[in-house]
Amino acid sequence: QRRVHGIAKNSMDIEDINKDEQHTTKKVELAQIKHEEKEGLQKIYIKSFGCPHNFSDGEYMAGLLTAEGFKIVDTFEESEIVVLNSCTVKNPSQEAFVTLIRKAKEQNKPVIAAGCVPQAEQGLGDLEGCSVVGVLQISRIVEVVNETLKGHEVKLFDRNDLPRLDIPKIRKNKCVEIVPLSTGCLGQCTFCKTKQARGNLMSYEPSAIIERVKQVVSDENIIELWLTSEDSGSYGRDIGHSLPELCWEILKIIKPHNVIKIGMTNPPFILEHMEEMAAILNHPQVYSHMHIPVQTGSNNVLEAMIREYTIEDFNTLIDYLNQNVENITCLLYTSPSPRDLSTSRMPSSA
Repeated sequence: QRRVHGIAKNSMDIEDINKDEQHTTKKVELAQIKHEEKEGLQKIYIKSFGCPHNFSDGEYMAGLLTAEGFKIVDTFEESEIVVLNSCTVKNPSQEAFVTLIRKAKEQNKPVIAAGCVPQAEQGLGDLEGCSVVGVLQISRIVEVVNETLKGHEVKLFDRNDLPRLDIPKIRKNKCVEIVPLSTGCLGQCTFCKTKQARGNLMSYEPSAIIERVKQVVSDENIIELWLTSEDSGSYGRDIGHSLPELCWEILKIIKPHNVIKIGMTNPPFILEHMEEMAAILNHPQVYSHMHIPVQTGSNNVLEAMIREYTIEDFNTLIDYLNQNVENITCLLYTSPSPRDLSTSRMPSSA
C-alpha cells in the first residue's frame, strides 16, 4: 500500500498529444480504465456529523462524486466505500465517527475520513489505513476516492484556499440551501478543537456568496437559505466586509418565498452590529433567530476560557435583541460549575 500526501500526476494522464485522433483514443482508454477501477466499488455512503457547515461540505462531496459517476447510497450496508465527515465539537459525534471507521474496517470497506476530527487529530490511531480529506480539500474528493480504490492511502491536510461555492452539490433537504460564509474564526478559546481543525478566519468574498445565492434561488424548490460558518458574526473582518452588509445584499436578490436563517455567532463580534442586526432580524424574510453561545454565567470561567467577553456583554446583547426584535429566539448556554455559581449572572430574559 502506498501513501500519497499530495496526489501526484497520475501515470495515465495525457500530455503533449497533438493529433486529435490520438487524443480521442487516449481519452477513451482512460475512461475505460477508470470504469474498470470503479467496477464493483461504485456505491458510496456519506455520513456527516455536526454543524450545518459540515453538512454543506458533505453535500458538496456527494455532488462531486455523483458527477463523476459514483452512486451515493442511503445506508452503510449498501455501500462499498465509505466517506465519514466528522465533527469534533462533542464527544458523542466523534465516538460515532470512530465506531463507523472500525465497522468499515471490519467489513474491509475502504474509508475516507473527512471533517474536523482528522484535521485536528492527525495522529489519531483509528485513522491508520484511512484516506483523509482535510476541511479545505473537499473539492478533491473524487481524486481521493479514485486513489483509495487503487489501494493508496491519501492524506490531504492543506488549508491554503477556500473551496469554490459553485461546485456540484446534492442537498439532503431539497428545500434548504446551506451557504458557507467563511471557515475558521478569530477566537483562541482554550477548550476548542474546532479552531485546531478550521484554523483562522477565512471569509468568502461577498461577490462569490452573492453569485451562489443567485444560482440557488433560481431553483423554485429552495425556500430557506442558511448562512453558516463557525462564527457568522465575524464574517468579513479579514477582508474588510461585515455580516450586516452581506445580509442586506442577499435580501436584495432573493425571491419573495425565500427566507434567511443566520447561523451561530459569538457575542464579541455581533455586539458591534447590534442595532443593524436587530433591523435585519425584523425583516419579514429573515428568521428572528440568533444562536449565541454564552458558555457559562461566570466571568471567571469566561476569562479562563479566553472567550473575550463578559457576562455583562452577553446581558447587553440579549436584552437589546429581546427588546428590539419581535418574537426572537436567541440562546445557547451551559451551566457554570458549582464553585462559580456565586458569581453567575445570567440574564433574566434568557
